[in-house]
Amino acid sequence: MLRHLGELAGSGPYTAQAAFAVVVGYRHDSIFGESDTSRAIQSMMLTAWEAGVGSNFVGFHGLDAVKPLLAIPDDVDVIGIIPFGYPAKPVGTGKKRRKPIGEVVHRGRFGDPWE
Repeated sequence: MLRHLGELAGSGPYTAQAAFAVVVGYRHDSIFGESDTSRAIQSMMLTAWEAGVGSNFVGFHGLDAVKPLLAIPDDVDVIGIIPFGYPAKPVGTGKKRRKPIGEVVHRGRFGDPWE
């Protein structure tokens, strides 16, 4: 199954080598479905990384080909696949290379620097 998911997930072929994966979806008629599933994905990933298990968000829509493979009903949108496994190499820690806050945060109106 993981091999098939890796073939269908264009942004995550490495899913085929995962220890396991979670396919996440929500019903079309749920007004909070996309928001709730996104938060659930983030929680799963943060919890996994805290335990030393690697994970990644594969997809974010465009995964309709997964539905027949897993018999997912038509009224469910697949938002992503989350592969999990132990990283082959230790994950480095240290200072992140981030943009200065003034480039990503605005004061009051877009374009007004935070400074």
